[in-house]
Amino acid sequence: MIFVRLMKGFLSVLLLTGYSTLDGFHYEQDSSCKKVLEQPGKDSVFMNPVYFCTEGSGNYFYYSPINTTVCNDTLCQLVLVKVYWDLAGNYTRFDTVLGRPLTKNDHLPFTTQDYKKLH
Repeated sequence: MIFVRLMKGFLSVLLLTGYSTLDGFHYEQDSSCKKVLEQPGKDSVFMNPVYFCTEGSGNYFYYSPINTTVCNDTLCQLVLVKVYWDLAGNYTRFDTVLGRPLTKNDHLPFTTQDYKKLH
């Protein structure tokens, strides 16, 4: 639920404004994608670039590597995910970064069922 709220807020800001600065975590970028703007994270510490992508099949989409905190204790790991949406702004999927699984409130790694539920 928190993820959905975060993405709704992110997409709302995405449609209204654009920012330009350096991001704090570097993802591999596909050569068919072009950076179009950057958005601040929920606490404005991290900037999240937004990419517009075109695949050879004529499939167009946006994605953003999200790098943010989700809790206030010192045990929480940063959330590092790529979030994808279509041209109409509809969420389509997310991918985690290899070696950086998502965790639950009690800091246990997500199970396969947890990822399915989140999606």
